[in-house]
Amino acid sequence: FTTLVPAAADILGLATAFTTLLTEQKATLDAYKMKTTQKDQARTELEAALKAQMRYVQNASLGDGAAIESVGYRLRAAATPTGDLLAPTGLEANPGADRGMMNLSWLGVAGARGYVVQCAKVVEGQPLEWVNLKLATKTRMTLNDLTSGATYVFRVATAGGANGQSNWSGEVMRVCA
Repeated sequence: FTTLVPAAADILGLATAFTTLLTEQKATLDAYKMKTTQKDQARTELEAALKAQMRYVQNASLGDGAAIESVGYRLRAAATPTGDLLAPTGLEANPGADRGMMNLSWLGVAGARGYVVQCAKVVEGQPLEWVNLKLATKTRMTLNDLTSGATYVFRVATAGGANGQSNWSGEVMRVCA
């Protein structure tokens, strides 16, 4: 080949430009990482200083709200007791996508810290033996490993509030698919 297209000099120029930009990019990334580390350290130092200042103001003011607010800090709202919580309503139990699966859902209760969920397998001629499933933090749960074709009863109660645990919701009975 007597004449390459593009010319070798052009290829060399493009390779040099690429190498230069690659080196600059790496330097920029390294600088970015260093600046991120410096920023994180500065934030840690700022937060520590602010906490120290807040402790000083709290101690020096002897808890006087007007004195605390005079330096620009806002007061926390006073805690209010939750009171007794009501039992959840709207409990539903629906077969899941697979055999031995059941989807439970219910309406949430304001102030609840969680929900105690129980189930009992119905055995003819026997009293129900309630089993605590778990303390749920959401208003739905999927149960697995139930016996397909067996009948189950479900109920739920709120956890938290002055009464610790509410009364039980209405019971829902379903045959597991």
